[in-house]
Amino acid sequence: MQDKLGEIRPVVAGLYCEYLAELQQIQGGLPGQGTFMERFGALWEAEDSSWHFLYDGDKLAGFVVTGVYPNCHPAADFYIEEAYVSPSSRGKGLVKEWLFRHIKEFGGSVYCLFVLTKNKKAAGFWDHVFNLAEFNPLELSEVAEPDPMLVQKGYKSVWKRRRGWTL
Repeated sequence: MQDKLGEIRPVVAGLYCEYLAELQQIQGGLPGQGTFMERFGALWEAEDSSWHFLYDGDKLAGFVVTGVYPNCHPAADFYIEEAYVSPSSRGKGLVKEWLFRHIKEFGGSVYCLFVLTKNKKAAGFWDHVFNLAEFNPLELSEVAEPDPMLVQKGYKSVWKRRRGWTL
């Protein structure tokens, strides 16, 4: 497995840099510090992050990174840290397919993520894909936003009740 990750790392790093460059064009700046490669290295090495690779046929076309984020809604089962699909592979349902597989495999009933305030397309995309998965938007008013450049979004399954939480 480590050999495969070593082989794929440069390709993923390239995709990650494309992703950050695209976000920077949309927002005009990015929260946090460091070069694109420093940011990638920190996320790639983070023990509490899981990388999920998205393929368009045999070609690596994107990624979804799930992990732990301290400012997420306390009821979150999963936090989507980053998600990207290369422009040539967009519109093919890669993230939707990943989300449906992830929900089926892990049974998450509450997902949270942050989007850049100016990235209206991404905000609409997440609302759409979670609606297709039969999730409703989650009220996040009790969680402070960590940065004025970010908006927190959350989604709760209409089918599952989470023990111990009233949402």
